[in-house]
Amino acid sequence: MISIEGLTKIYRSETGDVVALKNVNLKVSAGEVFGIIGSSGAGKSTLIRCINLLEKPTKGQVKIEGKDITKLSNRELMKLRRSLGMIFQHFNLLMQKTVNENIAFPLQVANVPRKQINERVKELLELVGLIDKADYYPSQLSGGQKQRVAIARALANNPKVLLCDEATSALDPITSKSILALLKDINKRFGLTIVLITHQIEVIKEICDRVAVIEKGQIIETGNVVDVLMHPKTTSTKNLVSSGLIDKIPPDMVLWGRKQDYQRRLKVSFSGEAAMKPVISYMVMEYQVYANILFADINYLKDTMVGELVLELSGERNAVEQSIRFLREQDLVIEELG
Repeated sequence: MISIEGLTKIYRSETGDVVALKNVNLKVSAGEVFGIIGSSGAGKSTLIRCINLLEKPTKGQVKIEGKDITKLSNRELMKLRRSLGMIFQHFNLLMQKTVNENIAFPLQVANVPRKQINERVKELLELVGLIDKADYYPSQLSGGQKQRVAIARALANNPKVLLCDEATSALDPITSKSILALLKDINKRFGLTIVLITHQIEVIKEICDRVAVIEKGQIIETGNVVDVLMHPKTTSTKNLVSSGLIDKIPPDMVLWGRKQDYQRRLKVSFSGEAAMKPVISYMVMEYQVYANILFADINYLKDTMVGELVLELSGERNAVEQSIRFLREQDLVIEELG
């Protein structure tokens, strides 16, 4: 669907060049929700704006359905942009126009007949749950409602791709979850490809199928969300996605257990079917070891159950070591902490 090849963006000025993106390569499949995560200044916004050429790349290609859009004429680019909806952190609504008029605006620009505009606007208002706010102005709406209007407007021309530039960053946590739920529903219902950028790992966990991690203008890691978050390859990614469980362990809990026993402390990560198996209970009974769970966390990465726990094993040396070998054989990720 979207292929980015060797993309570089350099901002030139009298004081010197700033390399915002360097040799970025990405592929986004049709119908998936693809997240790009990184800290402030990493190049996220520049990258997503290069996808619809709001920013023109210095070098490289941006292909949509096999066509390099960097080579399109202005007229061809205007036509293409109708298939690329976009929503922004601060909504970018027309403040002097009503909700109805904001949603209708891109259809008017595309010279859609008035009757079709009215039908489409009503359909979109129902989709985003604002049918009773059609005649309101943006100043009369909450932040979440404004973003719903922005989503409806972005969908007006039935785009193939929806680009989301920090779409929930200006919203409170509860409103953010409702917007993400709406985007997830739109993706499932219409098969719409969604590309979003964020600095919030919770957004990636909630909605994305795949993720790319960007740092200093370069993609340092990409893959399935479960794989990247459960098995991060780079130090930066580990820091970005870390749950912080290890840092939260109080010092007086580190050596719990019978002092005369041999002890090992592990971080155990699991996902999918492995999360449903009574592995720890079986291990305790089979190897006659003591298992003390210091911390645990279970949640979902989109629709996949994942979790991790900090486990302290104690008992006879041989039994503890056999227990660790058993855990490694159970489709779990084991990290020894001491």
